[in-house]
Amino acid sequence: MSRRISVSTTHEAAAGILDLGIFGPSGFRGWSGGARTGFTLSVSDATPGYVPGPVEPGGWSVILGPTVGSADAMAWQVDVTLHHGDPLPGTPYDLLPASVAGRGPGWYRGDLHLHSVHSDGRRTVDEIIAAARQEGCTSSPLPTTTPAPPV
Repeated sequence: MSRRISVSTTHEAAAGILDLGIFGPSGFRGWSGGARTGFTLSVSDATPGYVPGPVEPGGWSVILGPTVGSADAMAWQVDVTLHHGDPLPGTPYDLLPASVAGRGPGWYRGDLHLHSVHSDGRRTVDEIIAAARQEGCTSSPLPTTTPAPPV
């Protein structure tokens, strides 16, 4: 029985970006985009951006999103390691609060960001803010990308 899965990647950084994520037998288990070159998952912990949980038997799919900026293509390699042995102890998630104390909005840990036309999205930052306000969002998201220089 596998108790941990580790994935690492290498690619020609000068040739582009290699986004990374994974699906397990039960569905989506995480995504780090181009922010990381690897991650680990187990029942007791996981790299930020990935969901801890059992390393279930069955089909797993590493997700790659190459953005190649070179006319000569980009080479990459993915290494997957299954660590076998007795299962690791589970994280006591039942100790975490089920809801935020008090009423109204609260603070949550997570990776919340947006993509505008300056990266891989379809809308400008102003269009995204207008759509968020139309849906009732009272704070303004901040862009996480810098517009590309004119060509």
